[in-house]
Amino acid sequence: MLNSCNVMLNANIFLGNSFQMPLSVKIILMSIKSKVAELLKKHNLSAKALGIKLEEEEVKLLEAPLADGSMIYTDAAAWEAGVPVYTKDADGNNVPAAAGDYTLADGKIVVVGEGGTLAEIKEVESEDMSTEELLGAIDNLATQKATLEAEIATMKTELEALRGKNTETETKLSVALAKVKSLEKAPAAASVKEVELGKKKKETANDEPKPGTREWYMQFTQSSSN
Repeated sequence: MLNSCNVMLNANIFLGNSFQMPLSVKIILMSIKSKVAELLKKHNLSAKALGIKLEEEEVKLLEAPLADGSMIYTDAAAWEAGVPVYTKDADGNNVPAAAGDYTLADGKIVVVGEGGTLAEIKEVESEDMSTEELLGAIDNLATQKATLEAEIATMKTELEALRGKNTETETKLSVALAKVKSLEKAPAAASVKEVELGKKKKETANDEPKPGTREWYMQFTQSSSN
């Protein structure tokens, strides 16, 4: 059994150097290598002593991002007609791509045929504008430019109006603050009680008789006799 495995593994090395092996075949051979390694370990045998090479070569894949954010892969050295194309399943395993068109992120289209092989790569077709279309696009840009300039002018006018209102409000506020400060510096007004008391004193002073008059003499006589 070991001799059969040795032949298969050595054939893998030889064929791997002579032509591009499909990824599915490489995966199968890698699985065989793993089983052979387990068998040798079980019987305490050395792969090197038996002339068996078990080092697993890393399978390198070329990636191509699609327009929808997913990826397609190939194990070939370059993307060209005839190479296998793969996608990944839910478990991350490589599976042959279904036949159809795949739009790359750069706009190119990869055409995959039956069996998951690349049939064709379509380049992005540039569309040349006619003279009428070009003139129409220029007119459209000119209209958009005029609209933007009008909107900017309107915004400037509204901004200047707001600045004027702010200046008017600041002026009114300054006047109001000046009035408040002047009221704070003015003497306090007399209370109602003080005003009434001042009136009574004045009335009392007015009721006193003038000296030398009959009323004054009678008042003086009464106060002397008391």
